[in-house]
Amino acid sequence: MSVPQPATPRSGRPTAVLWFLTAVLLAAVALMPAAVARLAAGPGGLTVADLPQEVSAGFDRWFAAGGAQPDPELAAAVRFWAVFHVVKAGCAVALLAVLILLLRRLWAAPLGAGHRGRRALHAAAAAGGAVLAAVVLLVVLANVQGAVAPLSSVLSFLPTAPPSSTMTAVRAQLRGGVSTPFLTALVGDFRSYHAAFVVVGSIAVLGLLVVVVVLWRRRAQTPRAHRSRRTVLAAGAASVGAMALLLAVIVLANATTVSATEPALAAFLGGGR
Repeated sequence: MSVPQPATPRSGRPTAVLWFLTAVLLAAVALMPAAVARLAAGPGGLTVADLPQEVSAGFDRWFAAGGAQPDPELAAAVRFWAVFHVVKAGCAVALLAVLILLLRRLWAAPLGAGHRGRRALHAAAAAGGAVLAAVVLLVVLANVQGAVAPLSSVLSFLPTAPPSSTMTAVRAQLRGGVSTPFLTALVGDFRSYHAAFVVVGSIAVLGLLVVVVVLWRRRAQTPRAHRSRRTVLAAGAASVGAMALLLAVIVLANATTVSATEPALAAFLGGGR
């Protein structure tokens, strides 16, 4: 009795459309956030190139004022950066969805391809797509984090080599246990920034682990005669598992910052990030 072969997915036009959408969305992730944020800022508004100077000057004025609310110019930079993150997260989510659809086809395509070279080409494309999907997932998580706490995110534009005199003074106050409305607001936002990643990162880790279980169960249910399919499923489970492990380490690092925010913020302002 012959062993039934798994069905071969049609990989013509639908796959070409997915590749096209991937290219379009990659361009959108790279170009749209800054363009939309600039439009939202209005005529004569900010650009990404303006942020280092605006953030540094606004941070200095906010520290001098000592209040809980950022300087108006810094607040404008925060709003600009929030729009940037929201748009980039949205584009990246769309790209990730397309990549998942594309990977489903690519990882199945080698199974029905009789020529060894064609199988290898499809496998290489699938591996590259998996790496790209992992990178895009991190982009999604980082931009959700930035959208939740854009103030801490935009402070990454502060000078790092060497830190400004204001950054040095803030770091000294943090290490000295000084309490001011300025420091309370700054520490609170920095804690929210890292807590946001703990939440979204943990959800992503759980989702990836579910995918690992599904792929491994499908491998277990696949007849041993279908070696290519079993190999593909095992490779997929291993890749997703490695991604889950890496992401869990990043989540743990962010959780550590949430539990010890002041020293982590002091290190951040000292360029030790």
